Amino acid sequence: MRGIRSVLFFMPLALLLLQSQSFELQDTIHALIQENIHLHDQLENLTQALRELKQMLWHHSNAINAETHLFLEHAFCGHELHHSAAGLQAETSVRLLTLPGLTLLLLLLRDL
Repeated sequence: MRGIRSVLFFMPLALLLLQSQSFELQDTIHALIQENIHLHDQLENLTQALRELKQMLWHHSNAINAETHLFLEHAFCGHELHHSAAGLQAETSVRLLTLPGLTLLLLLLRDL
């Protein structure tokens, strides 16, 4: 009987702790998603700026010797910039699909 009372006493405390941690986790997830979106936008801007710089260098590289031209080609990863930001779009859609599931799970835990 005494063990049941201690469990019943600590159960609401444990649930309250879980609820507060779930809200903190939800806030952290939201902040990380926002930061990821911001960093993705910055990456796209930098990738576009590098492409424009590469085009400018290629158009004005008539007076550059072959060694410098080869160095510039290696500096810009060859012919393409390997679509640095392209892979993030697929990951973003997966995150957007899992976010409602996580939110629902956190809400269910909160109601316990």
